[in-house]
Amino acid sequence: MSCVEVVIRKIKLLRESNNYTQQYVADELELSQNAYSLIEKGLTKLTIERLEQIAGFYKIDIADFFTSESLGLTSGTLENRRDHNNLPPAVSPMEKILYEKTIQHLESNLSRLYGLIDQLTAASVANSNNDKNLLTTPGHR
Repeated sequence: MSCVEVVIRKIKLLRESNNYTQQYVADELELSQNAYSLIEKGLTKLTIERLEQIAGFYKIDIADFFTSESLGLTSGTLENRRDHNNLPPAVSPMEKILYEKTIQHLESNLSRLYGLIDQLTAASVANSNNDKNLLTTPGHR
């Protein structure tokens, strides 16, 4: 994998690990979504100035795009993290950490959504019971 491909992959992983859309990042960088998409696909030349702008947006050093242990996502060891064996063997340790961070974020959202569903279901059952009580109370039809 070339240096440019590594940088482009890290740019995409940063966006995904922060749960940003291409449109959001493009707006922050004052680009069209299409222009930003071309950067992530490697179909447009990535200048040092643009890379500095992207690094500034994520509040990282531009050098972090070129190192294997970068982006402030390496706290702890991989052994202490949940193992996701379904990742391709070519995934670097930094990429694995980014994927795991994304998975944790999604699992947290899923748990929160299940909790909301439980609350809504309980509220619906309570309302349904109250409606039945009103219908069976003398003087109500």
